Amino acid sequence: MTHNLNQRCPTCERLQCICIFHENLSYKPNYEFQPGDGTNYLIHLVPAKYGGLYVIVNETSTWRYHRNDTLKILCGNNNKWTQTAVFNFLEAQQ
Repeated sequence: MTHNLNQRCPTCERLQCICIFHENLSYKPNYEFQPGDGTNYLIHLVPAKYGGLYVIVNETSTWRYHRNDTLKILCGNNNKWTQTAVFNFLEAQQ
């Protein structure tokens, strides 16, 4: 599914550039956050073709995220603390 910046999502009427169709998840394209344990994360979010989001973390790893389900490593640094922090952060976004 292609994303045209001028088209609206049929489900939520948001612009396609800020709506994930399959999961109806609104998001900004990037976030920087600190979960409180002294670490800092910069994440970039890209819609995945068949649902979910590709999540690039600190430009060192790429993950696939599905809301209320999983954050799976695709390549790069596989760190369980990063996985937990990023998953919890994304789940908290509404």
